[in-house]
Amino acid sequence: MNLLAETQGILCIHKQTPEDILYIGSFITNHACTWEEFLILADIEYYSGFGGAEVALDLMIAFNNGDIMTRSEYDGSEWWKYTPKFILPEVTRPIKGLITNSNYLSSRESS
Repeated sequence: MNLLAETQGILCIHKQTPEDILYIGSFITNHACTWEEFLILADIEYYSGFGGAEVALDLMIAFNNGDIMTRSEYDGSEWWKYTPKFILPEVTRPIKGLITNSNYLSSRESS
């Protein structure tokens, strides 16, 4: 898998352009680069299948509209995870517990 091609594909799917990018870098160490630098650094092949993650898991791309892309990994398989900006729901319901067997999601009130 080519990291640059993968990244450009995700940008296209979510209708983002390089001009929309606010930040490319680590969300842990604050290392960062420009899009022009990323074009060079990301033009690499890596194995995205199971095994060990090869791309830095703290790599993120943040966009001017508040959306972000972060690297995700499961059992060494890795990919970009696109997360839209959080929008506060118009209506919220109280949480009845934080333990999985508390049924807070299944105790819905009727509208």
